[in-house]
Amino acid sequence: MVNLFDQTMAVYDEHDRMVYATLVSSGRQLDGWRTPTGIFRIYKKEQIGQMYGGGLADRYLLEDVTANMYFYEGYALHAAYWHDDFGRYKSHGCINMTPTDAKWLYNWSTPVASPLANVTRASADNLGTWVWIYDPDDPTGKP
Repeated sequence: MVNLFDQTMAVYDEHDRMVYATLVSSGRQLDGWRTPTGIFRIYKKEQIGQMYGGGLADRYLLEDVTANMYFYEGYALHAAYWHDDFGRYKSHGCINMTPTDAKWLYNWSTPVASPLANVTRASADNLGTWVWIYDPDDPTGKP
């Protein structure tokens, strides 16, 4: 579960035991940069990739972003090597984590990723882990 107010992530196993907790940085509280809320599944994992977006005034391109776990459209949980300000709103909507935290989650979560493939997609035989993005200010949980 990612709590957008606290900027924290708590990971629970199938027995509802917390197995990991850390600070994260989610989307800035500006129109167009908010992190979507709701309950999702990781539908794709990418070992290394690019993050890009923005408009004319705030365009960005980040190379070699690791441990990408996509949960809704182009939004992902992923490593952020470009800042160390976790626990504060910082991103363009994704959930930023330290490289160590992102690697742990990437290896722990499903779909189980092949070390031989850069991209692994969830399937009926290899479902993605549930991701709950929660904002106390938006209890409906709608993206």
